[in-house]
Amino acid sequence: MENANRILHQLVSIVFNPLLIVFYLLFLMTVINPFDFVGFEGTQKHMLFFQVLISTLILPGIAIIMLYSLGLISSVELGDSKERMFPFIATAIFYLWLFANLVYNPTIPKMLIVVVFGAILGLFIAMVVNLFIKLSIHCLGVGSLFSSVVIIAYEWSLLFDRNVAFNENTMALLIVLCILVAGLVGSARLQLKVHTLKEVYTGYFVGIISPVLSYTTIDLIFYG
Repeated sequence: MENANRILHQLVSIVFNPLLIVFYLLFLMTVINPFDFVGFEGTQKHMLFFQVLISTLILPGIAIIMLYSLGLISSVELGDSKERMFPFIATAIFYLWLFANLVYNPTIPKMLIVVVFGAILGLFIAMVVNLFIKLSIHCLGVGSLFSSVVIIAYEWSLLFDRNVAFNENTMALLIVLCILVAGLVGSARLQLKVHTLKEVYTGYFVGIISPVLSYTTIDLIFYG
């Protein structure tokens, strides 16, 4: 039974790996407000998905594996807080490259730019916080997922015509689901004994505030 629980907690950690969060959010945006993506024709939307997947998951993942192969980190799970700086920097480089390709592209929905910038802010905040405490990166990811979905829901509520797949009830259900996922991930990290309660809550906090900071400052910084 104990082995089965451990496998379940590890599966939760894999499914909600922080490197997957931006990709999940892009998928949700295409479902919640498909009108944001009307400028994409044919395979262009697929290429956008591919670009996001490459920049936020595949390339950072390859970089982490290479760092492990070179002996610069002792585990790809980044359990040692002292070894996290190189993977953080490598991941930030790929996220910044993605952001640079999106920020002034008129066909890209603003919320996607907000989400990517929020992920970058979360990374840099995590770098600083990690100097003092080994925060949970998984909880940062699901905290960011929850906060971003709340912002997306707010933007969706301002639409003139919301006669799409989502309505008020399904949107509320999605937010509740994000809360449940955040709790599930936090519990999994605690049960696996890779984080303390303080580290889990710190991850949640950084994850929640990062998209909010992005949403409230992005116009001033890049479009002002």
